Amino acid sequence: MVVSVVVTNRCNYSCGYCDRWDGRGEQMAPEELAAYLDEMAAMGTRRVIFTGGEPLVRKDLLERLDQAVALGMKVQLNTNGVLVPRFLERLGALASMMVSIDGDLPTHDRVRGPGAYDAAAEAIRVMRRAHPHVRVRISATMSSESLGAEDALLDLARELGVTVFFQPAEHRQLGGEGSNALAPPTARYRDAIDHLLLEKRRGAPIQNSASALAYLRGWPDAPALPCAGAKLFCRLDHDARVMICGRMGEYEESHSARDGGFRRAFLSLHEAKCPTCWCASRVEVNQAFALRPDALLGLATAAT
Repeated sequence: MVVSVVVTNRCNYSCGYCDRWDGRGEQMAPEELAAYLDEMAAMGTRRVIFTGGEPLVRKDLLERLDQAVALGMKVQLNTNGVLVPRFLERLGALASMMVSIDGDLPTHDRVRGPGAYDAAAEAIRVMRRAHPHVRVRISATMSSESLGAEDALLDLARELGVTVFFQPAEHRQLGGEGSNALAPPTARYRDAIDHLLLEKRRGAPIQNSASALAYLRGWPDAPALPCAGAKLFCRLDHDARVMICGRMGEYEESHSARDGGFRRAFLSLHEAKCPTCWCASRVEVNQAFALRPDALLGLATAAT
């Protein structure tokens, strides 16, 4: 099982398509999160993804990283990269890291703020030098601001020796209910996916499987996928709610881990009834769940 853990709703950036930056709402206390990690390990969880917000602004994050590793779970960190040099020595315990870069320097800094691109690229460089065993990737959000910057990202990935994982920006802000002004226009977005599929066939450093990209091309109108949620993956939100995914259309279900623990909350989840799937990482798992060979291979590679 893979569990995505939103360790905080705070971030040192305030990107236009994301509402997880100002710390609103209740955050799990250190002892709470520690107890939930113990339960996850006891249930056979293989991988934990620390995400946010920006996970590295959480004061006990490195303690929770060491705990998860000691429990036998592999840990992935999703980060904007700014704080990576400060905590570099301790980050060698990671199995993988996703660093957000949305396009070339002007594009990325326009979305996230001045200096963001250089900080993210430097985070990748120092991690690869200090901890070559940690699998580092770029996570690229495809928004109205970044469409057309795919080739620049692939060139950067080649330079840094990493791959790029592409994710469409949703029509609502990530972590919120407000509309997303940076949602990509559908026609331009699908042209960009067509280009990525072509580059994937040419051997470009694209982490997404071809079958997952083909499915994502249909977003936001693609039909629902057979979902492995509540079987192979789930999400623990910053306020201790357990759910299949962070955005499920009109179908929303969550159970608080504070009411009897993480295991009870997870086992209370029902089969997903989402109208479509926009989350690229979930699409990969669901395509593998449907026995798509390239997605199975990609998932196996990502897990190593």
